[in-house]
Amino acid sequence: MEELYEFIGVGAGVFNLSLAALLEDKGHSNYVFLDKKSQFSWHGDMMLPKTEMQTDPIKDIVTPVEPTNRFSFLNYLQERGILYQFFNRKGHATTRKQFSEYLKWAANGIKSIQYSVDVTSINYEDNQFFVETDKGRYLRSKHLVLGCGIKLKFPACAEPKNISSYHHSAAHMKYKKKYDGRKVAIIGGGQSGAEIFYDIISNDQPESISWFSGRSHIAPLEDSCFSNEIYTPEYIAKFYTLPAEKKEKLNREFLYTSDGVTQSLSDAIYNELFENKYFLGVDTNYNVKVSSRLIEVEELNEGYKIFVKCQLTSEVSEYIVDDLIFATGYTTRYQSLLSNVSANHSELNEPEICEDYSINWRHSATNKIYVQNGAKHTHGVSDPNISLAAWRASVIANSLFGEELFKMSREALINF
Repeated sequence: MEELYEFIGVGAGVFNLSLAALLEDKGHSNYVFLDKKSQFSWHGDMMLPKTEMQTDPIKDIVTPVEPTNRFSFLNYLQERGILYQFFNRKGHATTRKQFSEYLKWAANGIKSIQYSVDVTSINYEDNQFFVETDKGRYLRSKHLVLGCGIKLKFPACAEPKNISSYHHSAAHMKYKKKYDGRKVAIIGGGQSGAEIFYDIISNDQPESISWFSGRSHIAPLEDSCFSNEIYTPEYIAKFYTLPAEKKEKLNREFLYTSDGVTQSLSDAIYNELFENKYFLGVDTNYNVKVSSRLIEVEELNEGYKIFVKCQLTSEVSEYIVDDLIFATGYTTRYQSLLSNVSANHSELNEPEICEDYSINWRHSATNKIYVQNGAKHTHGVSDPNISLAAWRASVIANSLFGEELFKMSREALINF
């Protein structure tokens, strides 16, 4: 028996969770979110001890557009009975673990999410989408909201099809081991690479560990008041109107507002290296190498030989390592879910994203496909960030139901 819905949300990660939380008490019920995981999880294999959020927890999945929503971070603290204790903390950012527990709490209170349901194919016919799942269910819907996550990104010279046994930072806790006496290399100079480097030098005693960054320095997170103004609806509205080449330039210019290393972590790493080298007399081979780009990986019987090019001198150095960890980011994956639909609709192969986060395709007037975390090239560097998750979800909700369920704020202190 086929089930018919107004829309189906594919995936229930943090961004579709935001949409589900905002809609839960709005009187609309003919929709469903499907997720292949057995329960909600958020960066579960990157949950290093005491790692801090780069985003203010008040910018949660609902508060920026509906502060009185029952799924707010503050209401979570209140229901746990720890709101005043949270206020009493001094000088401490919210940890990723704390925010993850909040998200789990919110997910457990939302009725529209169905877990352990894997969407295996999506087809389009007769002005509706046909969604098939691994359990033999067939669902129909007028619209789709794709929040199906991201896929791991590796350098071209180190695609997983070529190398079998290294791992990505996203799975660090899954593959984490004791690195005592081992030679370790970390590729990637952003926050994830920094967190893994600090975790290993703080808790293990590797024979050597090298942290390679293609950047010219360990770039700090730009977190000033003025930098954060680009994480506002007003900036996104202005950014959306710009030509593609200017958008690309601005995204490069503002990269470190989301992809830099937090000041507290950068300081902690520096102080750890300083203390070890100059005061504890620890004979370590801990190296931070900037302007260094991985150009080749050779898999050995045990470990790897890696070739790294200095971007200042063009000199190529070789390293033999036991463990190779990539902290090289992510790319979007929603296009793969649309492969059956795009076979007859070529415009979906390189989709144009509209201002309401829907894909511009020939059936947009009647059947919309919304994309969560797939519009960085059209809406700006903030797209993968939690800061504007609630606002984007409210834009999608208003568009889905053709009414202003949520008021759109457009204030800014900078004239863009």
